Amino acid sequence: MERRSLVRLGAVVAAVVALWGLPAAPAVAGVEDGSVVIETNTDFTGENGVRKGNGTKKSPYVIEGWDLNTLEIHDTNRYVVIRNNIINRLTLNWVGSKRVKVVQNRVGDLRVNENVERTGAATSGIISHNRFQSVGQLRHWDGVFSHNVVGFVPEDGSFQIQFGEASTRAVNFDGFNGAKFVHNKIYGYVEARLHGHHHSSGYEQGSHYHGAGHEAAHGGRMPLTHMERFHRVKIANNEIHAVGPYGLIYTDSNHAGNDRTAASETNEALNDPHEHTTQVAIVDNNLHGSGIVVDIFNADDDRHLRTNTGHFTIRENTIRVKEYRNAANAWDAPAAGIDVHQARDLHLHILDNVITGPKGDQTPSAGDTIGGYVTSGIKLQDIEKAYIHLTTNEISSRQVAVYARQFSRVQWWISGMRTQDVVTEVDYDNSSNQPRNGP
Repeated sequence: MERRSLVRLGAVVAAVVALWGLPAAPAVAGVEDGSVVIETNTDFTGENGVRKGNGTKKSPYVIEGWDLNTLEIHDTNRYVVIRNNIINRLTLNWVGSKRVKVVQNRVGDLRVNENVERTGAATSGIISHNRFQSVGQLRHWDGVFSHNVVGFVPEDGSFQIQFGEASTRAVNFDGFNGAKFVHNKIYGYVEARLHGHHHSSGYEQGSHYHGAGHEAAHGGRMPLTHMERFHRVKIANNEIHAVGPYGLIYTDSNHAGNDRTAASETNEALNDPHEHTTQVAIVDNNLHGSGIVVDIFNADDDRHLRTNTGHFTIRENTIRVKEYRNAANAWDAPAAGIDVHQARDLHLHILDNVITGPKGDQTPSAGDTIGGYVTSGIKLQDIEKAYIHLTTNEISSRQVAVYARQFSRVQWWISGMRTQDVVTEVDYDNSSNQPRNGP
């Protein structure tokens, strides 16, 4: 394939290259603006940057060593490896299950499985050992996202971006089932959002295909019901730097909008009554500046037949909270280390976490039902129909170690907690009742 020297493809690419200290790579021959679009299987050609075969499943394709403004692959089903490229924007929409391997690239922004009309199955596979300026959308992703660096870090290694700035969200991880988000280093907060219309019929089964032409069946199998929807995700061993109300948030806000038909999910059966079963593990992450928030688990919705008991584990995380205040922000409060609110019908296990201050100067008041201004290690609020186990957590430099409000049909236990420089170990209202001791 003919190579030609690269004329820089815009300020963003130049900035990315300068930041990472990378040598110039050649541009794809015949692509005048540095943009490659592959929209059918026949577009995997040398003119579109394909170097050779051996992307797996007995050949397919490798795209390697290019400097591009954009690379977009959509509505295909070939196996492809994308490696050692510099790309301003990389988009992988509906390429197929376990079809993609993205390794050792430098990318400005990544978008996966955007909410657009499609003819292909959801993109999944491996995204590993890359550096991204941002992950604008990692949607309906069931693969492995590991050992990546995301976000902008100044040359001196400091991280001073304040919450609320446009660049603060480093990763938009929305829609998952069986995904693993592990061993990454993130500068900015991570948002993991449940999509109810992205599901399987069981934890060990593949996600359904709800695109056009698959209204009745999944992959040619027998017709499936979408009444029972399973979701699970593992977020583990990540290092997250973020200053604000959270460094990592699991959320199910706007459940209705993410639960029914959409541009990419056209099966009308998604609008029928149904029930969800969800399993989440947030394990062994290291958070600097802000903590972990669970914002809605088992959302209330008029299409839900009932709730099924879910399982949520928050284990062995190390959380160093910095004081955060912003009068213009609704979250104007020192952040909790772990904050779980609006959760129902679940077994919640919070164990072996280490949470440190600062302590702050707010103390809980007898009539306080909100608790937003109390520096707490673990904050539990608006919990219904749950079993909660708080086991061998270590909490220091907080006004309150465990803060509980607005419980309904909840049984909870605290065992083996260790505290230092804490004013009140456990503060709870009448609805919460006294926690039990033991496992």
